[in-house]
Amino acid sequence: MTSRRVLKLLYFLSHVVAPNVTSISADREVTSPAPVSFNCTVNSYPPSTITWLHNGAEVQAAPPRVTVITVQVDIRTQESTLTLLSTILEDTGTYTCSAVNSEGMADKTTQLQVLGE
Repeated sequence: MTSRRVLKLLYFLSHVVAPNVTSISADREVTSPAPVSFNCTVNSYPPSTITWLHNGAEVQAAPPRVTVITVQVDIRTQESTLTLLSTILEDTGTYTCSAVNSEGMADKTTQLQVLGE
């Protein structure tokens, strides 16, 4: 590793950053039982705990119908994906990507409208 990269890494490690949800998927409208996925990107250091909420209640992963996958892209960036494999009318509502670390909290919302067959 070059000395420049080491200095850059040390700089990042020494500067904590409160979460910032930099993007979330646009509002969606689907016809049941179509699948739908929502993505969000979070910048923070140290890494955040990312939680998805549906109408204010935490979404529980229940494979295979509901999955939540969060990956660490780089030292400050995480991406999280909520997938509903088979939507039902009750999935309609507000979805929130919430990120929390020792420096604070941030969230962004999107909407899902599920139409009947």
